[in-house]
Amino acid sequence: MSPRFSIRLPEGGRYLVADGLQGPVTFEVGVEIALGLIAADEPRRWRRYLVDLRGGPTVASDAEKYAFAYHKLDSVGAPRDSRVALIPDPTDRSLDFFETVMLNAGYNLRLFGSEPDAAAWLLAGDDAVERRPAGPPHRDAS
Repeated sequence: MSPRFSIRLPEGGRYLVADGLQGPVTFEVGVEIALGLIAADEPRRWRRYLVDLRGGPTVASDAEKYAFAYHKLDSVGAPRDSRVALIPDPTDRSLDFFETVMLNAGYNLRLFGSEPDAAAWLLAGDDAVERRPAGPPHRDAS
């Protein structure tokens, strides 16, 4: 059985949140989250998503993360102009690689340590969508 999560609209927000995860994050769970957010966003087309993975370590392999970014997202129609703020479980460093793969695949995904910082980036103007220079992944001090 796959972990459970919920998709919600935060009060006053112009983005969607996937949170409440229970259990490890597998390739299949990542696909379920992506499909759920894309479907929930269809009437709005905000294309701004906060994915809170605290509560579940990522167990997807690096090969699965690569396949997710370069193949699976295209096959499910994930819009490349989306902005995705990802809050990993504090003990999970494996998503640093995922951030790099997603950026290289043309998706605008960033890692954050707190929901307020992630939300601020999601709600910033379109200039916040700029691609960051190569270097270590971003994590705020939280």
